Order: sequence, then C-alpha cells, then structure tokens
Amino acid sequence: MSDAEKLKVKSGKLKVKAEVMTMLKSCVVLGLGLAVGLGAAACGGTEAESTASPVARTVPVRTATGATRDLTETLTLTGTLNPRAEVSVVSELSARLERFLGHPVLNLPSRS
Repeated sequence: MSDAEKLKVKSGKLKVKAEVMTMLKSCVVLGLGLAVGLGAAACGGTEAESTASPVARTVPVRTATGATRDLTETLTLTGTLNPRAEVSVVSELSARLERFLGHPVLNLPSRS
C-alpha cells in the first residue's frame, strides 16, 4: 500500500471518527433536553392544584405542666453479675491514703 493510499485510509478513519463524535454530541444534547423537559413537566401542575389552599389536619394532643420532683422507684432482682473484663490494679509505690477530695479515708487494715 502506497503512502497516498495510507493517507486516504487514515483521513477516511478520521472523517468517520468526527461523524461518530458529532452523532454522540447530538445524542447527549437530545438526552439532556429530554431530561429537562420531563423534569419541568413533572414539577408543574394545573392552575387549580397550585392555587388550592392546603388542608390543615389537626391531631388531638394532651398537655401537662412540667415539674421537678424526686423519683422513688426501686427495682429488686436476684441473680449473679458477671463482669465483662477483670483487671488488676497495682500501685507503683507503697503509701497510705489519708484524704480523698478533702474527705478523710477510713483506716482499713492493710492486705499485706
């Protein structure tokens, strides 16, 4: 195949590509136009629908005045409590706690 024939084939392919691109652009523009038109048609309503006053629905409710009071409910259950996890707490130095947040601590016998 000569250079002139190759050039004709190449230019023919370019023309086909350009035509395909033009068709794609046309389809995209047509699709967008159709989507906008359908959206506008779906959002619009008749004049009677847009001027009608909305119907107010009423729901009966009961009200009460709020007050601060103590709750004295007790729940007594029997059973066993199982911890989710257990940890050992060990002090880094030996000491005796005499006061905690300004309050004296009971002098309990040492465990050692």
